[in-house]
Order: sequence, then C-alpha cells, then structure tokens
Amino acid sequence: MTPAVRTDAERRRAVVVRTSPSRRAHPEGEGGEGGGRAGGDAAGPDSGPPGQDSRTALASALSHLQRAGDKTLRALADEVRVSASYISRILSGERSPSWKITRRMVHACGGDPEAVRPLWDAAHGRRPARAGSLHAALRGLYLSAACPDATQICLSSGNALTEREVKGLLHGSLVPDWETVGAVVGVLHGRPDDIRPLWDHARLTQLSCLSYGLAPERRTPRAEAFG
Repeated sequence: MTPAVRTDAERRRAVVVRTSPSRRAHPEGEGGEGGGRAGGDAAGPDSGPPGQDSRTALASALSHLQRAGDKTLRALADEVRVSASYISRILSGERSPSWKITRRMVHACGGDPEAVRPLWDAAHGRRPARAGSLHAALRGLYLSAACPDATQICLSSGNALTEREVKGLLHGSLVPDWETVGAVVGVLHGRPDDIRPLWDHARLTQLSCLSYGLAPERRTPRAEAFG
C-alpha cells in the first residue's frame, strides 16, 4: 500500500512534537509566570517601558533578603520551585521575575511582599497611585539599599531629618514636603521621577483629610539642609 502523503502543516506539527523540550523538575516559569529577560519583558496593557535602574533596585532588594535570610541559591530555588540558575539570574538583574515568583522569594526569605511590590511595579513599568503607595515605595528603596539605619540616613541627608522623622517617613504616615522626600529618595539611590506621582497622591490625600478635620497636621521637616 502506498503510504499517505503528509501535508506541509502535518510535517510542521511533527517537527514541533519531536523538538519540544521536556518539562524540568524546576522550570524557570509557570505558564508565562516566570518573567523574562531584563529589557524584554511582556508587561500588561497598563505598563510602560521598564527602567534599568528600577530593575537593579528590585534585584538589590531580593539579594539583600537572600543574604539576610541566610538562604543558599539551591535552598531558595527549592522553596520557590524554580531552578537555581534562574534565581541567580534574578538576583543579578538579568531576569525580571513575575510577581508570583517574586512573592515566593520574599516569603521564603522572611521578608514583607508589600515592601517589595512597589519595586516590582516600577521594574515592570507600573506606577501605582493608591493610599500607602508612597511609604511602601520608600520602604522598598530602603530595602534595596540594604536597610541602612536611621542615623546613616540622617547623616547622608545633612541632618535635615531627625531619626524619629526618618522612621515616620519609612514606617509610618509622615508626608514631608517634596524637597525632603526627593532628597531621601536620592540617599536611598532611588529615582525621584518614580516617586513623585506617589508623593502627589499622598499629599493630596493628606490635605483632603485635613480639610475635613480627619487627621491632625504633621510637622513638615525642613529640606534646606539637603542642598
């Protein structure tokens, strides 16, 4: 019997089946959740172009958490359920992970995902503007700077803020003037353009609350000493 002649489409499907790699025990991603190479990620429809500095800040924060959590690459990879080489590329900034994998990494290292989320948003071109975003973003920068103590931040800022005010800005609800916040962002090696929209939102919310008598006015630290 003469064998049936396969169509071009059937031949192409056969090639795909033969050349498709088998799934590894620790894949780099899960159904598109693994992220992509830095500079080539497919972000959502509300995303803009990611910035290299933002990706570096995310990688620095995750690296600090890995060191603080005393996790080896292999141990962290096993907990996150990806390959150790993929974890290494994330920590070096070569790969930009999905939020699912980022959250797993933070949890595995004993960190707070809410402090890392603004860094992940910025690395993927997202600019959230919701209540609490300013302080969450500043905590993310603080984490990416390896958590310097309040005294170091005060000295680097020219002592424009007291240690209590630094803690209020990073861990509380203090909303100083933009010159002060922008200078602190610089001390933490962040990008003021990323933080300014969050400050605008926080300041507007604060002023609205004051107008309706919902919150007492907080003292605004002077920014002159930042130069």
